[in-house]
Amino acid sequence: MGKLQFGPALTRGWQIFTKDPLNLILGAIIAGILSLTIVLFPAMSAGYIYLARRVAKGEKAELGDIFHGFNDFLRYLVGGLIYLLVLLPAYLLGLASQGLSVIAGAVIMGLMLPFWPLMVDRKLSGPDAFKEGLEFYKKEYLSATILALLFIAFSFIGMLTFGVAHLITVPLTAAIMLAAYEQSYGYVEAEEAVREGEFEEVKAEPASEPDQAAAPAAEEEEKPEA
Repeated sequence: MGKLQFGPALTRGWQIFTKDPLNLILGAIIAGILSLTIVLFPAMSAGYIYLARRVAKGEKAELGDIFHGFNDFLRYLVGGLIYLLVLLPAYLLGLASQGLSVIAGAVIMGLMLPFWPLMVDRKLSGPDAFKEGLEFYKKEYLSATILALLFIAFSFIGMLTFGVAHLITVPLTAAIMLAAYEQSYGYVEAEEAVREGEFEEVKAEPASEPDQAAAPAAEEEEKPEA
């Protein structure tokens, strides 16, 4: 596991966002609307990360990529339920104190920072992605919590502007999240290429019997006569 660095993660996140802002913004709008139906929230979250991941990897992203999550709907649904259950304490604390909610939210969001990228990129199950998030947070709790506080600030800015700023802050949050994932894990390249048929593994075949027999004969012919 690599080292999460706050400053470079922000810089890289901005680079990802500016690679394809149109698709990322339009994708955020569509995913946000459809996620209002809670049963669609997990698939749309996964689909949006998939879209942003393609942008980050320099692939040709299409707006339809946000529906990628429906290809594995049940796995993402289970993951989404785990994600919401983990966030529940922050919501409950918010009913008592906004300050406590921010602190709890920063810790929990820091813990869940690699959750969706792990499910999308490494195809982990929800429980496995959560367990990996625990290991991640043990090592990167400070940087991850600071990033989570930044994401919470983005959310407040969005609310203060009646949602207008969300057009920028939501895609930027996803981009920074992926930048942090890049630093800590990197992407699964070979598996993705094989799965999408971009290349086939070529294995060396042993020489045929005639070829093996011909080799010594060729060597004898090349020997100079005494």
